[in-house]
Amino acid sequence: LIHDVRKSAQTSVMFLCANCDYSTKAKDNLRRHIQKHLFPNKYQCLQCDYKTHNSSHFKRHGITHSEIRSHPCSKCDFVARCPASLRNHLTLHTNERRYSCKKCNYKAKQYSHLRNHLLIHNSIKPHACPHCDYRGKRIDALRNHLLSHSNNAAAETYLCEDCDYKTSKMANLRSHRLTHSRIKSFSCSICDYKSSYRSDISRHTNNVHNKPDKRFFCTDCNYKTSRADHLKAHVKTHSSLRKKCPHCEYKAVKSISVRTHIKKIHPDKS
Repeated sequence: LIHDVRKSAQTSVMFLCANCDYSTKAKDNLRRHIQKHLFPNKYQCLQCDYKTHNSSHFKRHGITHSEIRSHPCSKCDFVARCPASLRNHLTLHTNERRYSCKKCNYKAKQYSHLRNHLLIHNSIKPHACPHCDYRGKRIDALRNHLLSHSNNAAAETYLCEDCDYKTSKMANLRSHRLTHSRIKSFSCSICDYKSSYRSDISRHTNNVHNKPDKRFFCTDCNYKTSRADHLKAHVKTHSSLRKKCPHCEYKAVKSISVRTHIKKIHPDKS
């Protein structure tokens, strides 16, 4: 990956990147730059879709997420810290796969999954191993192959060619590969729900069949939850619309709630 060019006897050595137009006089700078090609977007935010290869950028991004969860899911008790996190969560409540492959019947919930799938239709393998004749369609497939040339070859990792899935066991990879064949081999033991993913079955069971008792409820709407902190976050969504009792500090979103309160608490003033 490192090329050096001597422009003349009087000038210093220039190190050029073989993958792009980047050049530098310092070899260490080039090594750091090459990490962008070898390990793109290795830092991924768990709260949204943000990715970066730079650790300082990743830390700076983390500050943008407030500790206050103020985006409740309308279908379950989940409360997200930001709209992007809520959008990602909502895909769990639907089996809709909006992104379709034009070359086969494959469909995906997320565009990134479709993008990875499309690689199987591409015969071009641009990532070559510097030690043998191996070529890969994806840079992470090449990184996985390079383990066979290292001293850590015993700790082999099996990588799916169609997505980002990795495992240390070939049996796990075979099981995972079924998910790309659209075979729904995992079934709910309580109802007829089926999925290609075992994790979907667990999620379905928890969300549909094992719902905890929702004993915390909003006095201003029909929202219910099993957790007090979720109710507290939900109540904040009504704060800007509250009507106030003229005789005490009681507030409510609906005027009828205030009138009912006055009749019960302040009957002599109603």
